[in-house]
Amino acid sequence: LMPSVFNNDDLLRQIRRTTTGMDKAFKLENIKLDLGKIKDETGQEISGNAYLDHLVEAEKFDQAEEFISQQLKHLSNYQYDHLVDNFVAYLQNLAPEVQERNGLDAAKIKAIRQGLRDFKW
Repeated sequence: LMPSVFNNDDLLRQIRRTTTGMDKAFKLENIKLDLGKIKDETGQEISGNAYLDHLVEAEKFDQAEEFISQQLKHLSNYQYDHLVDNFVAYLQNLAPEVQERNGLDAAKIKAIRQGLRDFKW
């Protein structure tokens, strides 16, 4: 099913996706946002960025959504929108079986985006 000719980026992305189990479409360090420090379940202090990556990798999308909504306090509107857009793009680009397993159809993803954006008002 794979096209036989990839450009290298695509190939790397495919490889990375299979090795990490997830395409780091959600590279927070690329968004240049610092989500501060938080305590994880074990009471360890970790960066909010690492925590969000962890939630997303564990497919805890509800918790990720909640965590993002809490970032409003720390981020400018622009940064917050940027974070929301990246999260939404990430959800839209998940493998179909992951979307299905988590009930993330187009309408649900749209609702998440709406919810996070409306959260500001």
